Amino acid sequence: MSMHDPVSDLVTRIKNAYAQKHSRVSMDSSRLKLNMLKVLKEQGLIRDYSSFKTTEGLSRLDVELKYINSKPVLTELKQISRPGLRVYKGVSEFPKIKTGYGVLIISTPQGVLSHFEAKRKNVGGELLCSAF
Repeated sequence: MSMHDPVSDLVTRIKNAYAQKHSRVSMDSSRLKLNMLKVLKEQGLIRDYSSFKTTEGLSRLDVELKYINSKPVLTELKQISRPGLRVYKGVSEFPKIKTGYGVLIISTPQGVLSHFEAKRKNVGGELLCSAF
């Protein structure tokens, strides 16, 4: 099955898993999803993730969700760019997410980065999603 929007798939699966209070969620793998999960883990919004091959040879991702006192750490995850409407911003134009406490995940020429890292490296790019 081909996937047209991996960002939307990742965001939807994680939000649905948190809504049902699952501890893990599994999904098809892609490089973009791996890089986005790396940023979410670095920011402390998910516990861990791993990649594995199924018996059919397909790559899958297993994401371990993070809870504190049985409340989800990740309370809001929103997709910003869509296939029909890409949103690009320069480093000085990044919007604030939840008065600066949220995280933007950005696809830059130097890879997928959090907005903190993108500001440090002084690069802009496509805003993929916001997390809080």
